[in-house]
Amino acid sequence: MALAVSLHVPSGTTGLIVTALALAGLVAACYIARFLDPAWLLSAGIATEVFVGSGGKLGLPISPSRLLILAGSIAVLMRAPRPLPLRPQPLHVLLLAVSVWAIGSAFFSGTLSEHGTTYELLDRLGIVPFWLFFLAPLAFATETQRRILLGTMIVLGGYLGLTALFETLKMNAFVWPKYILDPSYGSHGDRARGPFVESITNGMGLFACGVAATMGVAVWRERVNVRRACAAVAALCLAGCLFTLTREVWLGTAIAALVTLAAFAEVRRFLLPAVVAGALMTLLALATVPGFAASFQSRTHDESSLWVRKNVAHAALNMIDARPLLGFGWNNFVKESPPYFRAASDYPMIGIGVPVHNVFLRNAVELGLIGTALWALAMALALGGAVFAAPDRPELRVWQIGMAAIALNFLVIINFAPSSYAFPTVLLWTWAGVVGSPLTRPELAPERRRAQMAVVASA
Repeated sequence: MALAVSLHVPSGTTGLIVTALALAGLVAACYIARFLDPAWLLSAGIATEVFVGSGGKLGLPISPSRLLILAGSIAVLMRAPRPLPLRPQPLHVLLLAVSVWAIGSAFFSGTLSEHGTTYELLDRLGIVPFWLFFLAPLAFATETQRRILLGTMIVLGGYLGLTALFETLKMNAFVWPKYILDPSYGSHGDRARGPFVESITNGMGLFACGVAATMGVAVWRERVNVRRACAAVAALCLAGCLFTLTREVWLGTAIAALVTLAAFAEVRRFLLPAVVAGALMTLLALATVPGFAASFQSRTHDESSLWVRKNVAHAALNMIDARPLLGFGWNNFVKESPPYFRAASDYPMIGIGVPVHNVFLRNAVELGLIGTALWALAMALALGGAVFAAPDRPELRVWQIGMAAIALNFLVIINFAPSSYAFPTVLLWTWAGVVGSPLTRPELAPERRRAQMAVVASA
């Protein structure tokens, strides 16, 4: 009700009324948090991250994910036993250091007050994903809570997959929200870009939800209809990745799927069927979807985006050479980069005013090598610990395999794309928190540690 009223509050309203509405919303969030499992709130918050940055297009003053994640966090903290079982571990301290470094970089470079900087700090870096990484072991502690998250991602995958299909088939009446159809809003208006209005992020989201749907086939063994629905969503998501018409999405999808299937003994038998299914789906789409073959061929032969990548990468390297340790300040590449572009002899000078198409290079330019090293170390420890360390409980093994696929897809794509990946980043770090890392687990007594490892080994 507070949110509905806020939509009709005229501009220039006194701070007292706005404060009253905010307090009413906070009280409502606390009330809901008291009676609803936080897994529902946080899962819904993660899912609605697909609309981050487009709340205004939905007629909302704020993205619903912000309210849901806030309410879910309150719910976790309110319902947790006392003393709180969560304790900051070394990796959490490292993530805090990364956040402080980035905020300080924005402050001293003068970009902290910019709206885009706030978004980039919360989502691209991101402070919200780090927070969910911390909360996830408590919010999704039970199998029931993890299935809530998994089911939410499968439903989201169905929505993203169908939307990508409708966009490709030009079935505009079925596309929602309608801002997706506005080519002047966002980018990649000629591709399947979903609610992100950006094809790369859409591809990453589709792949992650496809992984969740594939896991659903294994998790809900006793429910035949549910398994069939999960398989259908997985196929839709795979087709959606193809419909993004984005080469880095295709590359990330292929590498992540094939390497994960080859690396884990439990799923290795599916490697050849997956290759055959992917090839057949591609051929079927090329043969039956109107106009797709021409778009596919155009994208595979497009060189202009490669020239942009080369130009901005060389500019980024020149900037790193100029200020290697502290960088140019968070969210400052586009503004500071023009003097560092150099003309090449074998391709045109294009790309000035475009972000770096590589997240590692962008962070090195803006945070310096020190800040980037802290960020890269934190990511390596969090994702590596979740993928390679033995999980606390045998039922987390399937989540660990899914973690490997999503992390590989993410790491491949961020080497070729410039965008701010709110939903993929939040889901990646939450998933890593669910699986867990040795560096975030409290120390166990030696006898308990030996017993736990024996259980995992026998499973």
